[in-house]
Order: sequence, then structure tokens, then C-alpha cells
Amino acid sequence: MSDCPKVRTWLAERLSPQALRQVEQVARAPDVKLVAVMPDAHAGEHVCNGCVVATRQLAYPHAVGGDIGCGFTAAPLGIDAGEVQHSGGLERVLRDLERAIPILKHPSRARPALPEALEPSALSDSALSRAAMREGTLQLATLGRGNHFIELLHDDRGELWTLVHSGSRAMGQIIIAHHLRRAQAVAPGLSALETNEDSGRAYLADVVWATAYARENRVAILRAVAGVLGNFGAAMADSSILDAPHNTLTREVFDGVEYFVHRKGANTAARGSNVIVAGSSGTFSVIGEGLGCEDSLRSCSHGAGRRLSRTQAAQEVSPRELHRELRGLVWSSHLASRLTTEAPSAYRDLRLVMEAQRDLVRTRLRLRPLLSFKGT
Repeated sequence: MSDCPKVRTWLAERLSPQALRQVEQVARAPDVKLVAVMPDAHAGEHVCNGCVVATRQLAYPHAVGGDIGCGFTAAPLGIDAGEVQHSGGLERVLRDLERAIPILKHPSRARPALPEALEPSALSDSALSRAAMREGTLQLATLGRGNHFIELLHDDRGELWTLVHSGSRAMGQIIIAHHLRRAQAVAPGLSALETNEDSGRAYLADVVWATAYARENRVAILRAVAGVLGNFGAAMADSSILDAPHNTLTREVFDGVEYFVHRKGANTAARGSNVIVAGSSGTFSVIGEGLGCEDSLRSCSHGAGRRLSRTQAAQEVSPRELHRELRGLVWSSHLASRLTTEAPSAYRDLRLVMEAQRDLVRTRLRLRPLLSFKGT
């Protein structure tokens, strides 16, 4: 990519051929002014994950992805991790989490109300408003499948933390599908919306709504986790919650010029901002501080990044190997055959990723996992 001045990279290892093609394609797309590739970059659907794209007029829904607002939310729980580790406490907590937090949706009779900040009428179309009243309520405070997770971790002082990875659930997918029908195809797998037209303005407004929904979803899950741990003396202060979305579209100014900054699997890393970079189920995660690097569009990686695709991991990692890799961690081991795609060995070494982006983010805390709850 040295012949493409629009592309800047912070790589921990060479990009796969598919990821490289995706980066080159989006860099050639109309109105794309700069692409920043993070060290966790890997091939995605249409646009590379771990990619940041800056434009002046066009919005590219695929450069945000369907899980709009997906991100990490973390909080300390005010107790020593040892309080929960004794006498099978973590195993009991995992069982309680599995009962308290749905993977897909709530029963109709138990669906929560949407918070005031998520007024359905704020969405750009009545069909989206109806979806918010339907799927939006059924899926608020639910985890989702794939690489979404809840973890209990401890910091270097032994304090217990919780970390949640989830997004806008069905609402993000419904919103992107709605707007892609109104977008103009500009390349294979890439469609754009004019931000100075009604269709583009509607998409931008709905992205704001979906990003807020995703945060409310994660915070509701955090509160449920704190509730499960209440018997151990855990308490979570709202002021201690750290939130770091990584599928976003925002207006940002660089050198006096406003851009639309699309982040797909990338953190905002403005100077002094809170950053969460996740490792894998069996390795540490990082609470960091953004360094505000302009060359990276004030961004950094959101995780370690996949080393193996889901298909490759399913072929190469056996349930027995997964048990070996997760030794010492409390997890849903009876689901091992369905969780091999999320094995630690399917992900890159986070130490190398953090070294590759040392000019983008500074590590403040390392959190080491004790319990991992994933949806299947």
C-alpha cells in the first residue's frame, strides 16, 4: 500500500490478501480522503474491520457496519476479586448470569421499556419507529451471539471489574438495511449516501440513535451483572462506567476541516479519552488513554484482532484444545464445541498489537479475566 498516499497503517502483522483488497477498495472510493488501518485489522463484510475512513460529503454505511454503536463498557465493582473466587463463587455467578441476561431477547411479558433518550419517534421513518417498539424493547439488555461477551476481571490491585461487549442488536441491522436501500452503489459491496441530502441526514441521525441504544444496552447489562454480584458486596457507581464504542460515524475537525469519520472496529483515541482494548477470553484487556494522534484520525484498535477466521478456527481448534487454552478461567465449558471460533489462539497477541500502536494509546490498567460468558 506504499503507493497509496491515502492509506496509513499501524500493523502488528501483514494484512491478509482479502483485508488488503478491502482497504484498497475503500481507499479508491469516491470522496474518501484518508484511511487509517489499525493493528487489529482483519477482513470483514465489504470493509475491513479495524479500519477508519474519513470523507467530506459521503457517508458509507458499510464502513460503520450493521452493529452500529457496538463497543465495550467496563466498570470496577468495588470489591476484591478474592471475595468471589472462594468456595465456587465464580461458578455460581456464571450460572446466575446465564439466568439473568438473555442472549437473544426477553419474553414478551418481560420486555423492558425504552429509556427516554431512545424515543422511537426520533428515528427517521415510521417503519424504524415500529421496529424500535418491537425488536428494540425485546432486545434491550441482551448480549447477542458471536464475539459478544461479559467478563469478570481483576486489575493489578486485585479489584474486580466487569467488561461487556455488545451493540445495537437487531436495531442496527434494521437501520443499515433501511438506508442501504436508499444508497447509491459506488463499487462492489460499497454504497454511499450524500450527507447534504435528506437520505444522508436521515442515516446520520439514525446512527446517533443506534449508538445511544447500544450504550444503553451495555449499561443495562452492567447493572444486571452488578445485581448478580450484590450478594458479594459489589456496587457500581455510574460515575465509574467507562464506555468505548467502536462502530461509529462522527463529525470531527482536523486542521480546521470537518470530516465524516467512519470507524469500523476502531476506538476513538482523542487525547485523554478513555479507551478499552480487549484481548481474548484467556488473555488480558487494556484500559487505556488516547494520545490524540492526528495521522490515525485520533483512533486506535478496539481489540487484538482475529488471527484466524471463524471458519479456520472451527477447523483448527478442537474442544479439547479450547479447554486447554481456557484452563483456570470459569466459562461455559459444556458449550466448548460451539465456542471454538472464539478460542484465544484465534486472536493475535495483544502485547504486539499494543506495541504497534504505542503512539496512539497509552496503557493505564491491565485487566486479567476470571470468568467469561459468551452467547452461542
